[in-house]
Amino acid sequence: MKEKDEVDRASPEEGGWATSLIALSQLINRLDRRREISREKKSTVKEEVAVLGKLVSRSKPNAERVQQ
Repeated sequence: MKEKDEVDRASPEEGGWATSLIALSQLINRLDRRREISREKKSTVKEEVAVLGKLVSRSKPNAERVQQ
């Protein structure tokens, strides 16, 4: 039987299974962080649009009064 270290070294492209799994894990973590950031940005943008919409709706009556 091979030693555990030998098994880790024998892998695709001689990088070691452990190395490949670590790289895959890091990639998944980065993708998860990006997904969380994009969700936060979307909610922030939606909130900003809602605030701007309220400001515009409040300023419309004032603009109509000024035109008259």
